[in-house]
Amino acid sequence: MGTNGDRLEAFDNQTHPRGIHLGMSVIKDDQGTYIATAASQFRQGQWLRKVGDNVTQVTAATDRPLGVAKHNKITLGTSLFVDRALVVGAAAATVSVGRGSIVANSLTMRTVINMGGLVVHANAGGDTAWTLNETTGVLTWGAGGGATNLPAVGTTVFVTYTYNLTAVDDQFDGTNYRTTQDDVTRADNRIAVISGWSRLFLTEYETGVAYGAADGLTYSVDQPLYLSAGARVTNVSAGGAKFLGNVFQLPTSGFRYMGVTLHGDPVA
Repeated sequence: MGTNGDRLEAFDNQTHPRGIHLGMSVIKDDQGTYIATAASQFRQGQWLRKVGDNVTQVTAATDRPLGVAKHNKITLGTSLFVDRALVVGAAAATVSVGRGSIVANSLTMRTVINMGGLVVHANAGGDTAWTLNETTGVLTWGAGGGATNLPAVGTTVFVTYTYNLTAVDDQFDGTNYRTTQDDVTRADNRIAVISGWSRLFLTEYETGVAYGAADGLTYSVDQPLYLSAGARVTNVSAGGAKFLGNVFQLPTSGFRYMGVTLHGDPVA
């Protein structure tokens, strides 16, 4: 009954969204209950693999994944910002991207919103367009111009990145209670694994790659998605990465979950 309007009009109900939006997702199979290895650490929405009779997190894009973790086996996780607007400053000028403790190589700078447009590469054509202190979240503008390097001073660009959560973040969102942090350990290491056809709205997608002449990611609706070494989905297929599904809905600054259609077991 009803329509799909909520998928188009929903907004983040947390300051720091993370994991899977279970209220919007369509899950046909959540196989379980598997036992997670004691040493494993994974977030809701990451991909798991079978190791003997147990499961643990994927560590390589070529691993054969069993499915997606429905719950957390961590103390603190990650969240992300999508399309935060920055105004290009003069060379050596600095600006905060809004957060510190940014996940390594996760920031992508684009010329437009909605995961498209040109990527403003950190380094291209012999020039440094920008550098980022990932600990503090301070970005320093470089020099240069051109389509793939730094746009003109005063131009608005948009950054997307992943950051590590703190205990204060969890307290602010009210998610620092039982069954929200490390709920797998509290359930005697039992974990439900989402497999088969599903449509998930999740934050566990790669937001960037190693900074350099070809850094940054853009996404589009219906684009194929593959497994990353970080146990997330990505559009990077190099190196024999396992095919997982397709983009169903792009994340936005107002709803940072990516809609992903999973097509069941990946191709061997």
